[in-house]
Amino acid sequence: MALDEKYGTELKAATLILGNGSSISYSSKFAYSSLYDEAAFTDEEKQLFDKFDTNNFEYILRKLFQASEVNKVLELDQGKKVNSVYENIRLKLIETIRCIHPVMSDIDPATVHDKVFRIMMDYRYIIDLNYDFLLYWILSNNGFLSSFPIEENGARRNVFQGSPFQYFYDGFRKNCGTHLSFDYDFVEEEIRKEEKTGIFYPHGNLLFVRDKFAGETLKIKSDGDLFDVVDKDWEKGYTPLFISEGTANKKMNSIRSISYLNYVYNEILSNLTDFIVIYGWSMGDCDTHLIKKIFSNKKIKTVAVSIYNENRELQAIQEEKIAIENKIKHYNKEIAVEFWEC
Repeated sequence: MALDEKYGTELKAATLILGNGSSISYSSKFAYSSLYDEAAFTDEEKQLFDKFDTNNFEYILRKLFQASEVNKVLELDQGKKVNSVYENIRLKLIETIRCIHPVMSDIDPATVHDKVFRIMMDYRYIIDLNYDFLLYWILSNNGFLSSFPIEENGARRNVFQGSPFQYFYDGFRKNCGTHLSFDYDFVEEEIRKEEKTGIFYPHGNLLFVRDKFAGETLKIKSDGDLFDVVDKDWEKGYTPLFISEGTANKKMNSIRSISYLNYVYNEILSNLTDFIVIYGWSMGDCDTHLIKKIFSNKKIKTVAVSIYNENRELQAIQEEKIAIENKIKHYNKEIAVEFWEC
């Protein structure tokens, strides 16, 4: 049974968690095993990742940028080898993402936006575990909302015009030139008011970069091709802020070192609503840190998990359901775990 048919008004003021399966539903390009494996790194470049025991691009690019700045001050590396390696990794990363990530026209965000905006604004929180632009594109429809004609007292009027941030908030609102910075006080106030839908990214997103020196999390501003803006930012030394690789422990190390991710992990994920909807999240071993943090919350009563049934054997489906239920109930046996077909 479909989600809205099964739960109806129960979805209002619930939490929606989006995993990789939600992105795959819009484009099969996202059905890859590892961004690191897709990138054509040289043996020398791979040695850098191996040296620091990580597949985290942000970490390596940041290390290279900092090394380059030290070299400038001390007048070292006149051949600019560090700069060259930084550029090579940056270019390969953006090229790989361009190959994997669909362009906006591939998913027709305006049409999708018209179908899901009204539904999404009913949620209290949307937790996006993906690094892609899809949620941003779909909700904003390139920065502007469509008009939805509705009947009211016999008259026809349009609703949901203007900015999507009249209905949603992500906390990035302080102007910093070509970027926006996160306003913690504003988010706390929005949470208290419970009037809008909060959007949070526990593993970062392509929309985010870290400041070149202070390391502050910033969100890019763009009226055009987001890929071009991201690439220019990385070229200037702003490092990407998304964690798409590594074990749960390695992801946690990154989360602890970045104030925005640490805030989302400790303050948002541990205080979600009593009804949670999961769409496309397999809850793999690399996400045990999220599973523990979210489902240790004793306030949660029901979790509705999406299951993809098409062309699958019944036994495989049943085994997946049991595995998911066991992972959730390991932290809270009182949670009712239910499933819906996607």
